[in-house]
Amino acid sequence: MEADPSGTYAKGQQVFAYMGEMGRDYDGSYAEFTCVPHRILVPFESTLPWETLGAIPELFQTAHGSLYPALEIRPGETLLVRGGTSSVGLLVAQIAREAGLTVVSTTRNPVKTELLQSNGASVVLIDDGAIAGRL
Repeated sequence: MEADPSGTYAKGQQVFAYMGEMGRDYDGSYAEFTCVPHRILVPFESTLPWETLGAIPELFQTAHGSLYPALEIRPGETLLVRGGTSSVGLLVAQIAREAGLTVVSTTRNPVKTELLQSNGASVVLIDDGAIAGRL
């Protein structure tokens, strides 16, 4: 926060803004500084660098949008996540597992099996180009 005329937030307070029509009703969705309505601000604390923080909403929107509006997932279903060790693949597995799905993730590297399992995969398949028969 650089300045808050309402006095709610102090200079330097970390806040994020929900997109809330940025880029449509007013400019600033990719700006370093912008003026936004107070109602779309949320304070938070993090030690992550801004470059990482800036990527998180896109990552979550991609994962959530793929699982809910696109696939309309339901508890009890099984989901195959190809390339499960990508950032989107790892988050998709976490969200799907939390939603009650059985998650099957693929990787080409057996060393990454534990990573996939700790991020929600119930089953890990080593992708050798011929996984269809093992599904």
